[in-house]
Amino acid sequence: VQGTGAGEKIMKKDVERAAAAAASSGSDELQIASVVPYKGVRKIIGDKLAHSKFTAPHLYFTDAVDTTNLTAFRKQLNENSEVRIAVSDLLIMAACKALKKFPGINVTLKEDQIVTYKSINIGTAVAGDNGLVVPVVKNVQNKSLTDVAAESKDLVARAKEGRLKPEEYSNGTFSISNLGMFGVESFTPIINQPDAAILGVNCTEDELVMEDDGTIAKHQVLRISLTFDHRLL
Repeated sequence: VQGTGAGEKIMKKDVERAAAAAASSGSDELQIASVVPYKGVRKIIGDKLAHSKFTAPHLYFTDAVDTTNLTAFRKQLNENSEVRIAVSDLLIMAACKALKKFPGINVTLKEDQIVTYKSINIGTAVAGDNGLVVPVVKNVQNKSLTDVAAESKDLVARAKEGRLKPEEYSNGTFSISNLGMFGVESFTPIINQPDAAILGVNCTEDELVMEDDGTIAKHQVLRISLTFDHRLL
């Protein structure tokens, strides 16, 4: 239909409205909302995780940790600390202590050699604009809790903005993935190679616990899961 002037514009709008109504009326056609390229950091990390999942035999352990005293301790720390201490900072320090006690976890497989590290470099998985990235706090064994808190806060902020340098998300020896803030009760993360293991942290829940004297009290319980490379551990 061809019209002239104002009549043509009215007819064009009527046709466009009819087409839009048809598209939203339950058409069987596959409708696409958006298309973005799979490239850059997102592709690099995605390919790395896919390689990890299909080359390393993943094995999983789960446990429950009573964090009642941890919560009280963190509150006490933040009353006096110039740098705010997050739960993730305490988890990094706890992981560091565990890795010092069990150095056989702080390892990597390089071709036909198992390499054990003195450095304890702990990465924390962060969802940023470019996908998942794991900024690494290096040599945690030589740092204080406030050092770790300040460095971790800076790394996570820049990771979310996509401003990390490659060396700031490489050379990790152990990783932590925390989904507790989203209310996730259970998940098993994929190993962030070349690490031998990754700790999955779930949400904290209130549970009734029997004390040593037989009384019942409410405690905070944290669910955790450890994924590790069964070739190494």
